[in-house]
Amino acid sequence: MNDVSPAAANRDPAIRVIAERRSVYAFSQAPVDESDIRLALDMAVRAPNHRLTRPWRFAVFLGAARHRLADAFAAAAAARQLDPERTRSKQLIAPAVVCAGVSPRLDRPKVVEEEEAHAVAAAIQNMMLALHARGLGSLWTTGALCDAPEVKEVLGWKGVRERVLGVIHVGRAAPTDRLPSRQLGHTEFTAWYR
Repeated sequence: MNDVSPAAANRDPAIRVIAERRSVYAFSQAPVDESDIRLALDMAVRAPNHRLTRPWRFAVFLGAARHRLADAFAAAAAARQLDPERTRSKQLIAPAVVCAGVSPRLDRPKVVEEEEAHAVAAAIQNMMLALHARGLGSLWTTGALCDAPEVKEVLGWKGVRERVLGVIHVGRAAPTDRLPSRQLGHTEFTAWYR
């Protein structure tokens, strides 16, 4: 059962954006307006962040620059006996790619590394919601190759504790993208205590 009524979604644009956002698996290769990505990143850094450490890091790859990132992923795959060409092609599915990472501020008292990563995850969700509100689709991908040294080198992230938490592909959904229904509510995942 979907707990978001159509009436509630129509009354509140924020609810509508959250209810309608979904992962896109097939993108048009039409360029993405840089201003939309800048706006989404501005929304990303408004995520909750315990101790106000601002641990997020982003790297944006547009157009031909995506090939540098794809080559780094291919090198990481080859070093691990994985298919480099398949890996390279996965990084080129959308016209824009945003790498999101964490640079924990462990030099500050009471900062917990796991909370720093949670702040970045919240930032990624904010960014994806903002992209959706601007009519753009996104796909958050993860995996061991995201944080491979070959990838971090291209990003210029050299800190010992810096980690890539995801690669977000950004663009307009292609007409061939599958549009699964998202009739999901909280009921089966929630216990209420009164």
